[in-house]
Amino acid sequence: MTGRGLLAGLGMVLLVAALWLVPAGLEGDEPEPSRGLRSGAAGGLGGWTALLRHEGVDVRIATVETDELRLLPRTTYLFAEDDLVSAEGRGALRRVLAGIRDGARVVAVGGDAARLAGALGVRGRTRSARGSRATRAARAPETRAVGAVVDARAAWASGALPSRAQPLLRAPAAGGGVAVPVVRLRHGAGSVLLVADRDVLANRALARADNAALAVGLAGSGRVVALRPRADGGGLGDRTQAVLLLLVLAAVAGLLARGRRLGPPVAPDADPVPRRSAYVDALAAALERTDDPTIAVAATHQHARALVRRRAGLPRGASEEELAAAARRLGLRDEEVAALAVGRPDDLVAPGRALAALESAARGPVRPSPDPAAPAGAPPGALADPDPRTPGDPA
Repeated sequence: MTGRGLLAGLGMVLLVAALWLVPAGLEGDEPEPSRGLRSGAAGGLGGWTALLRHEGVDVRIATVETDELRLLPRTTYLFAEDDLVSAEGRGALRRVLAGIRDGARVVAVGGDAARLAGALGVRGRTRSARGSRATRAARAPETRAVGAVVDARAAWASGALPSRAQPLLRAPAAGGGVAVPVVRLRHGAGSVLLVADRDVLANRALARADNAALAVGLAGSGRVVALRPRADGGGLGDRTQAVLLLLVLAAVAGLLARGRRLGPPVAPDADPVPRRSAYVDALAAALERTDDPTIAVAATHQHARALVRRRAGLPRGASEEELAAAARRLGLRDEEVAALAVGRPDDLVAPGRALAALESAARGPVRPSPDPAAPAGAPPGALADPDPRTPGDPA
C-alpha cells in the first residue's frame, strides 16, 4: 500500500472515531458515573431517583459551575456523588454551607456527608457492631415509615455528636456504645441530613427492609434538586475536545492523501531537447495541408540559411560561397552544406537534416564578424533584419 493509501486509511479511522464520540461528546457533559444518581448498577443510585419520581417527587439533576452554585431556601438538594470531596469542591462546600444558613435543606450521602459533617463539627466516625441493621431513633418526618434499615455499616459515634444534632437511626457500635448512621443538624435557617453509608440507598439495598421508605423520607415532598458542582472547564467537555481534535486530524490526513505536489520533486538540469518525432509530425502535417511540397519545406530551408548567417555574422547579401564556408565552420558536413544551397527546396528531407545538425553541432558561441548592414550603435554581429523567417536569399 502506498503512503497516500495509508494516510487515507488513517483519515477514515479518525473520522469513524470522531463520529462514535459525537453523541456523548457534543453535549459537553462528562460520562455518567457508575455510582451516580442515574446509574442502574448495583452500587448506583439510579433506583433512588426513580423511586422518588414514582412517589410523585420531581427530581431534577443539574450540573452547575462552582462559581455559579446557589442554594434556594425551602428547596431540598441532594449531594451523593462525592462532588464535595474533591479539591475543586472546596469552593462548592462554602457555597453549600452559605445556602443552608439561608434556609436550604441538604441531604448528603457517603463521602459528601463526611465532608459536610467535618465542616459542621461532627466527628467520631465509627462502624456498627453487626454492620447491617439499624433501627429508628426518633419519630421524625424522615423516619415516620421506617422501622429498620440494613447495610448501614458506616456511622458516627453518638457521644461525639454536637447538641444540635438529632440522631434518626441508631445501631450498636463495633467498639461499644451507639452508632448513628443518619443524623439531622440545624444550621442557621436550614437543615442538613447526613447519611454516613451510601449503600443504604444503593440499588441493591432499596428492596430490603425499610431502605426504600428511608429513601423517600429523606427527600421529603417538596422540590428536590440533585446538584453536581463542577469546576469551570472552559466551556467544552473532554469528549467535545476529543471529537474536535479527531476531526482536525482526519481533515489533515485527507488533505495529505489527496494533495498534489507543486511541480516535480527535483528540477531538471536543463530543458529536454524536443523529440525528433515532433518535427516529423509537424512536417507531415504541413505536407498534408498543401499540394506543393516545396512550399512546405521552403520555410525550413530559409530558416537554416538565416541561422548560418546569424551565427557566422554574415550580412544578408552574402554569396553562396561565403554561406557554404560559414556552414562548414559551424560543423556541417558536405551533404548538409549542399542542402542549404539555392534551388534545393525540392528535397524534402535534406534541409531538415541540415537544420537539425546545425542546432545540435553549434553549441558554443561563434565570434561574429562586423556587419556593415547593422544599424549604428548596434553591437558587433547584429543584423539589419535579424528575423530568420524573413526571406532574403538570392534566387
